[in-house]
Amino acid sequence: MSEIPVALVTVRTSSGRLPNKCFLPLGGISVLEHVIRRVQTGELHPIVCTSVEASDDLIENLATRLGVEVFRGDLENKLNRWKACMQEFGLDTAHIVDADDPYFDPVEIHESFELLTKTPLDLVLTSARSDSGFASVGTSIRFRFIEELVNRATQLRGDNFDVIPWDLLLRSDDCMTSMPDKNLGIPADVELRLTLDYPEDYEMLTVLGNTFEYDVPRFSIEKHLLANPELTKSNLFRNEDFLKNKQDFKRTQFQ
Repeated sequence: MSEIPVALVTVRTSSGRLPNKCFLPLGGISVLEHVIRRVQTGELHPIVCTSVEASDDLIENLATRLGVEVFRGDLENKLNRWKACMQEFGLDTAHIVDADDPYFDPVEIHESFELLTKTPLDLVLTSARSDSGFASVGTSIRFRFIEELVNRATQLRGDNFDVIPWDLLLRSDDCMTSMPDKNLGIPADVELRLTLDYPEDYEMLTVLGNTFEYDVPRFSIEKHLLANPELTKSNLFRNEDFLKNKQDFKRTQFQ
């Protein structure tokens, strides 16, 4: 396998709020192609990790056209999909990139991956700031630990792991940490929403796509948004909906 960090680009076409969002245009190419090319120019090795659903044939076709490896697995259980993908490609470690986050920070991903591989850690979770909407870094994980999480998941009431209930799966004695919040010029009290889940998100991201190429440094994105606060306000109200939906999903599926 590749010597550079492997990024599992997690994506599917089915979405209740914004169907087929991975094929929406962003800067002259699709969101998914944008993400793949950002992974590549960020010196990461992409593997597109999608589902066996027929509607995701289009995802496989795009990845194949771009010369990128593809894995297809469980539709709703991303834990099973990631485990099977890592097993298929013989991966001991990987970083999980969500295709909903088109302006992730490759530098921060490398920092996360190095923290995982240069220490005994089994899991490096995203930072609190990234998880709140900044969408700058994903999760680095070892294969042995994702095997353990898959086993633990069978003990929970639900079986839909499209949204991962980390707090229900993780234990206090797990060898894990979270990435620290990274400040690239945005003050700690300023909120951003750079993930794609609602039409308002797409409208804001389209402005960025028309301004920057897919390989733009994350610092330049944050600097631009700080100088144009009207952009950050256009979709920020969706953060409350997004977090509420995550909690509602966890409550209905697992509690």
